[in-house]
Amino acid sequence: SLSRGVDTNRNWELDWGVKERDYDPSEEYPGNFPYSEPEAFVLHAELAAFKPHVWVNVHSGMEALFMPYDHKREIPSGSDASQLYHMLEMLNRWHCKSKCAVGSGGKEVGYRAHGTATDTIYTQLGVPMVMTWEVYGVTSAHYDDCFRMFNPTDRHAFDELLDRWGQAFFAVLPLASSHNGVQSQMQRDRVVPTSAFYERSDAVLQVTRTVEPKVQTGSSTEGGNHQAVYRLRGDPTPSYTKLPSYLGSHNFHQTFRNMPPTRIQPKRQEEEDIAHRDDALGRRG
Repeated sequence: SLSRGVDTNRNWELDWGVKERDYDPSEEYPGNFPYSEPEAFVLHAELAAFKPHVWVNVHSGMEALFMPYDHKREIPSGSDASQLYHMLEMLNRWHCKSKCAVGSGGKEVGYRAHGTATDTIYTQLGVPMVMTWEVYGVTSAHYDDCFRMFNPTDRHAFDELLDRWGQAFFAVLPLASSHNGVQSQMQRDRVVPTSAFYERSDAVLQVTRTVEPKVQTGSSTEGGNHQAVYRLRGDPTPSYTKLPSYLGSHNFHQTFRNMPPTRIQPKRQEEEDIAHRDDALGRRG
């Protein structure tokens, strides 16, 4: 919550202002109206302009992998939602030792939340793959000991947390690119597919689209170390990110094979993308 007492994850539009019987204004005051808080307003505007394919909302307080809905005790109907639920179960098995709660936030967390980012982004913005990750929590901590309840208190626990959820983040890339709803939006946005082969100790995924939302992917090998090259659409300068070494350990083995070089867009397309971005951000006169 902000210093003036507004919970910015109750300040979104869908089902805004609905109060449960146990509503506590000191914990979940939704503000005077949807997007009354600049943080929620700006993030919503950025998402509406960018039109992402995947949304991951990171929280702490428990260990869970949630999907919509927060304001209902059920998950959405349809094959896309069923596919997402199955993917969350895989992430739970691979990276949470099957200890994470999986499913609807409104059911699994124990209470329904209204006016949340996750439900609004899924329902109103139409993002096909929407998740809330609860990455840490100490349920035995005293109610007033918020830091210990929501944060690791020693270096070992902190490093383990980063390793485990960092692996989960990279695991989302092939999973997302095989999600039917994400594939449809990638085709809509004319994202060029890239073939890759991912191996795990307990599963083998053959995927044909392994492009991070609105990102084109390639790889290069230097000294035996794999690197992933990410190039954001509309960004004229490619960025290079070396995959962390732990991606090759903890039963998380990832191998890129027959990866083509990064596809650089024609200059004219770059200029059009940059102009579109500047229009969205109001930078052009």
